[in-house]
Amino acid sequence: MSYTVAMVVDKKQCRKRRADLDGQANGTGPFKLKEYVRGQRLILARNDNYYRDPKPQLDEVSFVLGGGSAMTM
Repeated sequence: MSYTVAMVVDKKQCRKRRADLDGQANGTGPFKLKEYVRGQRLILARNDNYYRDPKPQLDEVSFVLGGGSAMTM
């Protein structure tokens, strides 16, 4: 599990969507994918089932994925 791309995923989902795993996110972290628009934005929502402490305090985290400097954006 020390390999940089190693992660825990849902075995049932992997078998079900083997041809299109890029189309749906899967994970066990403190946030889960709410919205993704390629090259524009990524929005993560709090995962209420997260098992570790501290629990996430934010309801949502968003990222602007556009390239360039802040001045040109």
